[in-house]
Amino acid sequence: EERTSAEVFGALPGGRGDAELCRLGRTIDVSNKDGTSVVKDVVLMHNHIALAKRFAVNDNFYCDSDHSIDGHRWLVGTYPNEFMETRIGESAEGEGPGNHSFIGSSGAIYPEDYNEAGSIWEHFARNKVSFWNYGLGFEFKPQQEEREYKYTGIRLTVNYPMPKVLFENTSRQFATYNTNIPDQFRMDMFEKEFNEKWASGKEPFPDVITMMLPNDHGAGERPKEGYPFWGSYMSDNDLALGRLVELISHSPFWKETVIFVTEDDAQGFRDTVDAHRSICMVISPYAKRDHVSHTHASTASMLKTLFLIQGMPALNQYDGCASDLADMFTHDADNDEPYQAVPVNTEIFDRSKAVDPSDPDFDWNAAADFVPLDHQPFLDSDRY
Repeated sequence: EERTSAEVFGALPGGRGDAELCRLGRTIDVSNKDGTSVVKDVVLMHNHIALAKRFAVNDNFYCDSDHSIDGHRWLVGTYPNEFMETRIGESAEGEGPGNHSFIGSSGAIYPEDYNEAGSIWEHFARNKVSFWNYGLGFEFKPQQEEREYKYTGIRLTVNYPMPKVLFENTSRQFATYNTNIPDQFRMDMFEKEFNEKWASGKEPFPDVITMMLPNDHGAGERPKEGYPFWGSYMSDNDLALGRLVELISHSPFWKETVIFVTEDDAQGFRDTVDAHRSICMVISPYAKRDHVSHTHASTASMLKTLFLIQGMPALNQYDGCASDLADMFTHDADNDEPYQAVPVNTEIFDRSKAVDPSDPDFDWNAAADFVPLDHQPFLDSDRY
């Protein structure tokens, strides 16, 4: 959620960046909002850096989006149409005619959003590509996103229609965007289903898995729950990514897998090159080792590469005409050693102290510090 290339990979050797803007991928001092607590010499995103040095990243990759509201549409191949664009004014609420302002900055696709060919979900179904979804596509507005909704992360107050193929292929154990839910719990739930469904051999491994790990959006400090700093959310997210790659790379599916990592938008910080430049990672036995690609690419490029791997045609003209990410791959799977997640600094994020939504004794009705997507006062604060 909302990170730029420079703030994560700005100090990465071989890339176009500015170490001064790299607040997540190099050693910094981290302090809380009132300056009463400081931890020196911390790297908030150790796993992102370790994975970038082991596999491939692109330093010329741009989100097609400006906000989360259109970013979640670009991510699933539904480029914003007139209904969507007329809603985006000075605020994410928009004042377009015929639109309901309460929809807000949501991470779901509404019936009015759909273009002629639909989204990636229908595209997978048409081409008989199996998929299983974790967290995308059902964050409609208005909604309640409280701590007690530990599995889906949300309760909806309006009965919006959801695409049938997405509804039938979405986990009921994995939370959508909700900063009250640790990314560690999301990974716990993914690992549980991974072992029950696929590692056990009970079901065939899907052709595609889509997953949201949103806590690098950041939220307010919750020191009693393992989040004493804004940067704690970055480390929570970083460890979750490390755990994901560790799990897959130790599984029998690893040698036939590629993991793409990106953001929905890049509005959360500054960048050396452009405000839309963001994260693009290719993690696979077939990824070039310690490679920085300079190919001009976008969100559509990532979708195009996914479609090409699956033998699918283009969904629309955006991915049809986009450059692909082929130069980040090799022909031989010679980068197949299992990955071991790098521990994060426990002074910043202590996984054992973070709220464990599986704990039956936890008061799930406690007051929450949820931060909505694209909440401008929070984004403007630039808190570490």
